[in-house]
Amino acid sequence: MAAATTTANKITADQAQANTEQTNTKQANQKALETAEETMQRFEENFEQNAERVNQMVEENAQRVKALSSTMMDSSKAGSRVAVDTYAQAAKSLFAMQRQMAGITPLQWVKHAANAQIQFAEDITVAWVKAAHQLLK
Repeated sequence: MAAATTTANKITADQAQANTEQTNTKQANQKALETAEETMQRFEENFEQNAERVNQMVEENAQRVKALSSTMMDSSKAGSRVAVDTYAQAAKSLFAMQRQMAGITPLQWVKHAANAQIQFAEDITVAWVKAAHQLLK
């Protein structure tokens, strides 16, 4: 009977140990689950904060690009206005020189033909310069 009692005590001790291990495993699993939930919550909070920062940075960079684009456009227009004005001045000088050359010819019909061609070229140039200035406003 002592052997049966010893065997029963051993089985009870084994069951108690198994119950303790099972309880410890359940507690460890519960703790792991809580840790995973906390980690996920922190991840979501960090993700939201980072998403807000990224959106803000994108918005700031978009504003910078817009300002840079505007500055470049203004510079380009200013340079183009200078080029158009320089062209108009050069054309004006060329037309004045052509008029002088036409004025020294002794033939009246050549003077009239040259002056008509010069006037036509001047009119075209004035219209072109005016249109270019309108586009560059």
